[in-house]
Order: sequence, then C-alpha cells, then structure tokens
Amino acid sequence: MFDFSQYVNRDFSNYDILIVDDTPMNVLLLQKMLQKLKFTLESAADGESALELIRQRSKEERPFSLILLDLRMPGVSGFDVLMSMKNIPGAEQSPVVVLSGMTDSVSINEAIKLGAKNYLQKPIIMQDLFDIVFSLLGIE
Repeated sequence: MFDFSQYVNRDFSNYDILIVDDTPMNVLLLQKMLQKLKFTLESAADGESALELIRQRSKEERPFSLILLDLRMPGVSGFDVLMSMKNIPGAEQSPVVVLSGMTDSVSINEAIKLGAKNYLQKPIIMQDLFDIVFSLLGIE
C-alpha cells in the first residue's frame, strides 16, 4: 500500500493533472486517489474535450503537468489524442500515461510510439499510479 504519511504535509496543488476517460466511475476513482494528495485536477469525458483543454492550456502557456489518458473511447480515441497532441505547440511538455484494459503488446507499443511515457492497465492499482505519477513529475 502506498505510504501517504511522507506526503500528507506537502502541497501538490501546483501540479495540474488532466484525467481523460469516458467512464465516469473511472474518472471518479482517479480523482479520489489523486485528491488525497491535493493535486489540481481537471477531467474530460472524451478525446475531443481533452484536446480542447490541451489547446486552451497551450494558448495560455500553461501545459498540464501530466495527462492520464484512456485509450478506448468513442469518437476521438486516446490514440487519436496522442497523434493530435503532436500538432499542438507545447503539448509535448505534458507527459501522458495511458490507462486501458487493453493488454495486447501492439496497443501498448503503439501508444508509446505515439508519445505516451508510460502505461497502466485497468483496474488501476494505487501504488502503481503514484509510482508513475511521482516519477514523471520528479517528486521524491
């Protein structure tokens, strides 16, 4: 189990994390996990909404600290989001962790090839989530 005791008195609100998932329960679960450490959170229920938020942040020169991205969504998929991010100035500053129930190596490798920094299989294990989040954000 993740040891929160060493982090409870630290302020992580300066880290903006975007959660992108079309399943409300998955968004809620991730929010509950990340709110424990007071990260600043935004969410998008589909790929198009996520791209709008990423574009807006790009214009404001405030990229997300991290993006947690579901791969399998109707309409604009997570793969589409990763491809589109390549054309958004500054989006490369936001590391992406893909979250998916897909376990085939082709999907995982494709996501990494498109720019994802890491992959977490659903259901998400809190220890794994925080290990990756803290590593990509450079939190010790």
